[in-house]
Amino acid sequence: MSYYYFFATTVNELKIIINEHDNFLLPVEGIDSPAELIEIIENKSGKIRPNILMDSGVFSLVSYYARLNNLSINDCFSLDISKFSGYDALFSKYLSLIDALRDYLWGYIEIDIGDAERKTKTRQELENSGYKPIPVWHALNDDFDYLEFLCQNYKCIAIGNLSQSSNDLRMKIIYAVSLVKRQYPDVWFHALGISPTKILFAYPFDSSDSSSYLAHIKYTLTPGVFAGGNELKISTNLLKYSDGERSYALRVSAFSEHNRQIVVNNYYQYIGGNL
Repeated sequence: MSYYYFFATTVNELKIIINEHDNFLLPVEGIDSPAELIEIIENKSGKIRPNILMDSGVFSLVSYYARLNNLSINDCFSLDISKFSGYDALFSKYLSLIDALRDYLWGYIEIDIGDAERKTKTRQELENSGYKPIPVWHALNDDFDYLEFLCQNYKCIAIGNLSQSSNDLRMKIIYAVSLVKRQYPDVWFHALGISPTKILFAYPFDSSDSSSYLAHIKYTLTPGVFAGGNELKISTNLLKYSDGERSYALRVSAFSEHNRQIVVNNYYQYIGGNL
């Protein structure tokens, strides 16, 4: 069985890693220009077009609301859409991106805000307009009857509430889902926000996504490590950058040797033009 691991990334990061992998997840908020994304995809070396899975951007919207109100992110997914001030703008951008990128998307995650009834209503409205979003089952908010319904009506289902759960709870969710998966072996199960691990491989999931592979790019050093304005330092394996307020590091050795200099040059342009 083939297993797909989607690198969760943004368009700016995709410029650097497009030739290092074939499966990428991009959130709505990480795509400012569909045309730019299409150009990156078209210019990928080799003949294999990458699989692009677009996330709805709901996680960022929910996370922001949770921080403002000191609530659990997992609990906030089941709240009514009226709670989220940025929902309308997100929904509009979500549809416009699907329309622009339809021929380039492997799939796109649904707008998974609300309880099962609300999510079903939103999804059916989209389906009636010709869209085919991938439904999400939230293990901590949705019951198993809803998961059964999704399995009976869809070929691909995403599983939520994994990334913010403890390891023990995550194992319980994965195991419970695996029992249902065995009853529906032809349904594709995608684990949202979790890296491939021995635990995940022990159960019949088909794909997952995470940004763990980017830890060396996103890793934040102690502010002020570098003095004197914008400064770039390259050592044997580590590229470091400071904009005066924040510091970043990219472990260049994580990439293949023949792309090392390209990575360094692209990263320099990225941080120089966007921070």
